[in-house]
Order: sequence, then structure tokens, then C-alpha cells
Amino acid sequence: MVTSPAIIAVFSVGGFVLIFALCAAMFIKLYSPRLSFVQALLIAGWSIFVSTVLLIVFTVVKPDLKPAPVIDGLSALILFCLSGVLITWQARKYGVEKSGWLGVGGKAMLSVFVLSSLFFGAYLVVHNLT
Repeated sequence: MVTSPAIIAVFSVGGFVLIFALCAAMFIKLYSPRLSFVQALLIAGWSIFVSTVLLIVFTVVKPDLKPAPVIDGLSALILFCLSGVLITWQARKYGVEKSGWLGVGGKAMLSVFVLSSLFFGAYLVVHNLT
């Protein structure tokens, strides 16, 4: 049985969005306790889905645009920032006010970045020890 590359891509992107949204939802819930976990998951899922779709569109049209190499390298950072902005924007609809310099989305995405960096560092340590 041969699996279509399109099906593999859809499930890969879906899995990425789901795992990323679950991590972000935990931090949204942490920084905004009056939201339910389901509300936090909906906010994170929608925001990360939109920013991931935009990243995919950028990747598809990138050969025609011929961006500078630095822009290509910043695409993941732009994904994080856009996700944070969208999370803060969506959370405002649920009555969560921005407190301080970073909103709930910025705090959640910064926390997800730190958590993923720790996992990546642990992976590198374990991989290099074996």
C-alpha cells in the first residue's frame, strides 16, 4: 500500500499544530487562569494553525520571491511571533487583557520556545552520550 505524499504532509502538519497547540494551551492556561483549558486550546489551535498555513504558503512561493537568506532563516521566529500576536488577539475576545509588555500570547510562545529549547538540548546531550 502506497501512501500519498499529500496525505503524509497533512498529517505531519496536523500533528505539528496539535502538539504545538497543546503546549501553548498549557502556558495560556498558566498565564490566564480564568480561561478554561478548552478555551485556551481553541485559542492556541486557531492561532498556530493560521500562522502555520501562512508559513506553508511562504515556503511554496519562496522560489518565486527569492528572499534574502536571512529572511528564510527568520521564518520560524516569524511563526512564533505571529502565533503570539494571534493568541493575544484571540484571548482579548475572551476578556483577557494585556498586562505588561508581553500579552498572554507572547508569554505563552516565549515559554514554548524555552521548553522546546530544553527538549532539544536534552536530546543533543543524550544523542551525543550514546
